Amino acid sequence: MAWLPSNVRLFKGKTAAPAVTDDINDGYQIGDVWLDETNNKSYLCLDNAVGAADWNQIDAVGGGGGDHGALTGLGDDDHSKYPTEAELASNANSLGASLIGIEDPTALYVATDVEVALAEVMDEITIVTHTADSFDETVGTSVGAVSDTQTINDGNELNIDETTGLPNPNFVFDFDFSGITSGHEPNLIELHYAYSGNHQINIEMWNYTGAPAWDVIDSAIIVNTGGTLVFEAIDISGVITDYTSGGAARIRFSHESNGVSTHDFEIDYLAIKDEHGVGSGITDHGALSGLADDDHTQYGLLTGARAFSEVRLTPKASSSGPEGTIFYDSDDDHVYVGTE
Repeated sequence: MAWLPSNVRLFKGKTAAPAVTDDINDGYQIGDVWLDETNNKSYLCLDNAVGAADWNQIDAVGGGGGDHGALTGLGDDDHSKYPTEAELASNANSLGASLIGIEDPTALYVATDVEVALAEVMDEITIVTHTADSFDETVGTSVGAVSDTQTINDGNELNIDETTGLPNPNFVFDFDFSGITSGHEPNLIELHYAYSGNHQINIEMWNYTGAPAWDVIDSAIIVNTGGTLVFEAIDISGVITDYTSGGAARIRFSHESNGVSTHDFEIDYLAIKDEHGVGSGITDHGALSGLADDDHTQYGLLTGARAFSEVRLTPKASSSGPEGTIFYDSDDDHVYVGTE
């Protein structure tokens, strides 16, 4: 499976290509993958600068184990750099010039039936998103619903209140997740939030192993954003097996100081991600990109620029043949270029 960064995000269900305005203000980050399912194209974010986002079209190829012979369109002339049988015949004079002076013509081989090969196979990465099913207000109050945290940039946020006078902790909110498939270990928490305070807010996960308890995953990632929504991706790979049980997981936000009534903590999006490879993608050889590249160095070039280490001709009991053809006369052990 091809390697992708641990914080890669897949945006499915898109109906068109991304624009330059699909940028950091909309929560997109470098490395995001955008799937235009209407036009069957995918794009990788190379730059998320405001108003100047750079999305590069990419093509993931699959088809199970990547067997070249399993592709369709293998008989098509997709590789312009490699000669077909007809092109070899029409360019035989230039090829024949390189054969002059060969002492043992029986050791020569011309590949007239060129079989192209697939240069690279990369499994498509499927990223599964889990959003919260519910949340509990252990300490504190809020405005909104869990559904407000399930879609990024939908204009709805769960607003958690800081209230002056409450003891430490000022608020504690516990989010419950389900449906995490066994064997597909989550490796990322995604959070799109805004915060107008400057207090410590811990992100914690429930540890199901040993004596179950809340573990602090990050105590410094939530900062004052001036009320502007920002995106954070928190790497939890390698330890997530402690934090899932029966497909369930729990994330908690804990405010670790007395609150200020003018401080607001808003959650626009909260998700746990896991990724795994599947064998799907392009199956028609002619639909691949890069077909004009010289990826198959085992074949001769149509221009004749690559020398043959061995050329083998079919014996023919004659010293004459059609103009431009190259043949080996088995009667006199000579190579000829036809002139008829």
